[in-house]
Amino acid sequence: MTSISSSSDIQAWLVEWVKERNPDVEPSPRENYYDAGLVDSFGIIELIEEIEHTFDIMFDDDDFTLREFRTIEGLSRLIHQKQAAAAQ
Repeated sequence: MTSISSSSDIQAWLVEWVKERNPDVEPSPRENYYDAGLVDSFGIIELIEEIEHTFDIMFDDDDFTLREFRTIEGLSRLIHQKQAAAAQ
């Protein structure tokens, strides 16, 4: 059974992940992290792999086209939803 993390815990994890790679930046949860240059194409792959491993979820191709996937706030909700669905 998958343990479900709170959206705020997930969001904090994502902010920390971005800050580790951009130490001089305080990422905004509502900002498009890709457009802001906080994550590049290789970073997205690394982020996806770490999220799937850390939160015990799997993304599908459709997830990557969602507006929620582009911000820390939206991504945290998406991860939380996937965890909840997996736990059912």
